Amino acid sequence: MLCGTILLDADCTAGAESKNFYYFNPDSSQSNLARLKKEMERFLNKKDLALNFQPFAKYHDFHREMKAGLPAFVFLPDWYYQQNKKNSKLKPLLQPLRKGLSTYRKILLIKHNSTITLQGLSNKMLAMTTMGNEAPDLLNRLIFSRFKIESNLLNIIATPKDSDALFALAVRQVDAALVSENNLQRIGEINPRILQIVRQLATSQPIPLPILCSGNGKVPDVKVMKLKKMFLEANGSDDSADLMEMLQFDAWDNYAL
Repeated sequence: MLCGTILLDADCTAGAESKNFYYFNPDSSQSNLARLKKEMERFLNKKDLALNFQPFAKYHDFHREMKAGLPAFVFLPDWYYQQNKKNSKLKPLLQPLRKGLSTYRKILLIKHNSTITLQGLSNKMLAMTTMGNEAPDLLNRLIFSRFKIESNLLNIIATPKDSDALFALAVRQVDAALVSENNLQRIGEINPRILQIVRQLATSQPIPLPILCSGNGKVPDVKVMKLKKMFLEANGSDDSADLMEMLQFDAWDNYAL
């Protein structure tokens, strides 16, 4: 599950301007990436911005392509940006909002009849979506340190989506699952029974939502500004309603440090 940091030298960033737009968001419940690609490219083409939108389902595939060469634009988890920003040309442009917030929380779940306590999680199996090569430290900051627990004492099983982590918990393949609050609510609306067979053990600190970045530094400023304007104007627009629903955001805002 763990991979190295992006290391970019002059050779990696040399060449013509990229036309690629990458997308990786493991904490989204959106699984129909073909539909997302079609809708995003329709949105971009309507504004005369020709980009190849490439969504990724798996961390390893996304990380491999990012190491091979940065795209023109990329939508990625904030933790990925933080882990790689020192050695890349990634430049944050926009952050999405959901219900007025630029953050979300993860919920630590166990089976409803489990006797596991927070202090009893050592050597237990925890299913969750990946958080990159610094996951243990990140998990400690977000949730475990305040309970005096070290995440490296858990056996972490990486899953592609929160739904996979929940299923693994439901069928007792793991002892606990860490999923986003938003996804838990969505899955519960589809399958109310899932909420009856799990219970909450803890809630994380706020986690920044993924961010939209420019990539390789070769994208003309006029194109960067055009893309930003397009997304900012998508707020409340009927034409972009389907896209925003698929992205599972309500609005966009300029990135704030």
